[in-house]
Amino acid sequence: MTRDLHTSREHPLTADEVLQEVTEASVALLPSVTHAGITVITETGHGHEAVLKSVLASDPVPTHADALQQEHGEGPGLDAIWEQYAVRINNVETERRWPKLMLALFNETSIRSVLSFQLYTNGPEVGVLTFYAEVPDAFDEDTEDLAVDLATHAAIALTAARKGKQG
Repeated sequence: MTRDLHTSREHPLTADEVLQEVTEASVALLPSVTHAGITVITETGHGHEAVLKSVLASDPVPTHADALQQEHGEGPGLDAIWEQYAVRINNVETERRWPKLMLALFNETSIRSVLSFQLYTNGPEVGVLTFYAEVPDAFDEDTEDLAVDLATHAAIALTAARKGKQG
């Protein structure tokens, strides 16, 4: 997949093109995934809030989910992704780690399950690939393994695209 994402064209893909293909492939390849997005989270330091920026999304839903995280000041991107490679939310209705965000996701979106992976770190930035499903408990071990593979390939392809841009 990495080779396909980076070299299947006459010209090398840009980092943005790689990320776009990853979000589209996520929805097509992973069972139950209905939305996918890539977010950059910047730690501002000095007690200031982290800043989320949706860089690519399969549709408007992931961008709205990022806006809700930023609005409520809590969520997997803001709390846990700095220290964990993966964060899984089996059911937004019963998840207790981020109550304000979960209530907003439940009331304002069709999202019911979330699976997030750290894609890369670049100084104070973290890139996150997040998969969303419209049913609770959508991500079993097999789906999570496939998602890990996709996130790993995405990170490799993104690194190769960035190196190609620099070189």
